[in-house]
Amino acid sequence: MRNATYESFGRFLEQPSLVEQPSREEATIRNPRFEFRFMRKDALGYPNKTDLDAVVYLSHHAPRIRRANLDTLPPPRRTALYTQWFLGNPHTFGLLERFPADENGNAIIGNTAVLPLRRDTIHRISDGAVPVISLTDNDLCTKDDYDVLLLDTWVLHIDYQINSSWFGKHRETHRGFGNGLVLRHLAEYWTPSSGQTLKLYAEADTLSMKSTLLRIGFREVGVTKISMPFLVLTYPPEEPRTRDNILQQRFLHETVKSLESWREWCPISG
Repeated sequence: MRNATYESFGRFLEQPSLVEQPSREEATIRNPRFEFRFMRKDALGYPNKTDLDAVVYLSHHAPRIRRANLDTLPPPRRTALYTQWFLGNPHTFGLLERFPADENGNAIIGNTAVLPLRRDTIHRISDGAVPVISLTDNDLCTKDDYDVLLLDTWVLHIDYQINSSWFGKHRETHRGFGNGLVLRHLAEYWTPSSGQTLKLYAEADTLSMKSTLLRIGFREVGVTKISMPFLVLTYPPEEPRTRDNILQQRFLHETVKSLESWREWCPISG
């Protein structure tokens, strides 16, 4: 029988086959291909408009994300913020793209935003001195030179979310690649074989998100400017192994191991 800890880790441990997808040419509406890539840039170095519009749409139409900054981030300001972050680090936004687009024309169906930061920046966020949405491109580091990572966004199109209600209609599925999206993006920054300790922070903007993060090994370290719990996951775990956390640590080790294999999904050159 599965316990709550396994249920929380299950989305990462139940990995789809990365080699049995159809090719782009053979993919169909009912048997699509899923790929990971970063947001593209245009000729001037700014984010590609199609990619940027899709990412803004996904966040603005996700109730949890929109409610966190209801009055301060309407779509035009969110577009400006994401443009700043992209200019600071073009690897900030990871995209989940399906081929072909679904019946509603959706091709980019998910995205993650991972911000590489210095310790002093993350401490200012943890102390409630500066909100995450006030970070600028000057606050961001490169993917090869940073102290800590902040998982700011992990969102799927509403049609692909397990809990979305379709009243009996067909609901699209990401076939597990939506879960792999966050691991694939993190693998571009960090791998266990590097010997570097992982410090991954997240702002829990709902009670359910906080509960899920705590079950997979995060711990509270502060309260943010918008009065949300701020949590961190450290790998290898800092806490001594006990009977209470032994299963959590086991599943965390297994998840990290799968992160290495997710790196082989759509490898990025250069």
